[in-house]
Amino acid sequence: MSGCDIFPLGPVDQVPDGEVRRFDVGGRAVAVIRIGDDFYALGDTCSHADYSLSEGYLWAGECKLECPRHGSRFSLLTGEPDSLPATRPVPTYRVDLRDGELFLVVDTTDTDTTDTDTDTGAGGTTTDNAAEGQRR
Repeated sequence: MSGCDIFPLGPVDQVPDGEVRRFDVGGRAVAVIRIGDDFYALGDTCSHADYSLSEGYLWAGECKLECPRHGSRFSLLTGEPDSLPATRPVPTYRVDLRDGELFLVVDTTDTDTTDTDTDTGAGGTTTDNAAEGQRR
């Protein structure tokens, strides 16, 4: 990644397994999701109806987050919706885990900072002992 901003989110236990937490970082509302040892981050605003995705239902087995308003489900990996009424993806962000602390990585090569227009990077977790650039 040629340009990125890194934001501390806090200790890993702030996001319990199987749960979603909202963070406001760098002018963005972000939903951070934990499934086992993996962490994902999406823009927290549904691309259809401006609702908080962090208040929706997590489909952990499918790696999807469902909007609480109209039921559109978004991939934790790509941000793409798989059901109507949403037709546009939400941004995804990388979450790094270092020494028990979580960090949100935002690709700055994409100058669009809205939470509803484009995917801004691949979601997932990297760890301090993982190979450079390798995602779990």
